[in-house]
Amino acid sequence: MAEFDIRAAMPKVEEYFRGKFPKFQTVKAGRFEDDLKVNIPALLIMVTDLEPNPEGGAHDGRWPCYLHLEAQIIIGARVPGGALSGAQAGAAIAAAVNNQYMGVDWGAGEVRVVAPDDFAPAADEFEIWKVEWRHEVEFGTDLNALDDWAPTRVLVSFAPDIGAGHEPDYRVVANVE
Repeated sequence: MAEFDIRAAMPKVEEYFRGKFPKFQTVKAGRFEDDLKVNIPALLIMVTDLEPNPEGGAHDGRWPCYLHLEAQIIIGARVPGGALSGAQAGAAIAAAVNNQYMGVDWGAGEVRVVAPDDFAPAADEFEIWKVEWRHEVEFGTDLNALDDWAPTRVLVSFAPDIGAGHEPDYRVVANVE
């Protein structure tokens, strides 16, 4: 198994689900912004945690673990048979994940949970199910894949002159070239 890169894997996961389930209006993997517009039915996928795998790996300096993912399936609550439709969609997602690789170099998917989920306070408007699964991966110590993680400019401004629309109010306090 190659050294794992989450940033390279998640677009492949999105692509996999879009290909398998074209009826989803929104398929999004990663962290979600508060202003993300979600057209339903939707499938939202996120990494939830990394669990050590003490019995995995080749003892070559990489860290073997299980990468846990969760998919939230969101459909309208007023869809005929909404609860059953949510369960059916959850089972379909579980079948598409179980023992699958989704085009990513990691261990085969292992489904852990398929259940209803309380997504948000406004969840009464939606039927939401979650599917949780994991893949075996190995992380290394090479951070070269994160060359762009450090800022090249540091800007500062003060409330209330912050955020979109206040770009001219910011001043540069550091430039890293």
